[in-house]
Amino acid sequence: MNNNFFILIFIVILLLSSCKQDKYYDIQSFDDEVWVYTEWKEFAIPIPDTINLYNFHLLLRTSQEYPYTNLYLFVQNIPPTGSIYEDTLLLILYDENGKPIGKKSNKNYIYDFLIRKNYIFPSTGVYTLLVTHGMRDSILPGIIEIGFKFEKVNKNER
Repeated sequence: MNNNFFILIFIVILLLSSCKQDKYYDIQSFDDEVWVYTEWKEFAIPIPDTINLYNFHLLLRTSQEYPYTNLYLFVQNIPPTGSIYEDTLLLILYDENGKPIGKKSNKNYIYDFLIRKNYIFPSTGVYTLLVTHGMRDSILPGIIEIGFKFEKVNKNER
């Protein structure tokens, strides 16, 4: 067979595999590792289907400068239908003994919070998430990054 046939097959396989989206990952950083309460982070999350189950995670990275044991977040979820759903999340960053729950990486802590497990999205399209903090201090030091990831649940993990 000639090389053009193999190239065509490779391109078709590449295109078909790129249409399959089992994971999404987006993380955004903060200037000078400071989060001002008026700063909303925006995430556009493409949801490919309404059939499969997904696990949805919130990702956070803090430095040792973060002064609290928890973090309140205000989240606005805007699905493709355009309705706005608001929620408040409480993230516990330290256990009752004062030990960080996150993984230590150099002088930082990395957190991965499962916020929805085995979730079926009601419609396909792009969901927009807007996030800001809801702490009493208007300026939070020690916040390096925040983000989201979702992943399709394998049938053997349900």
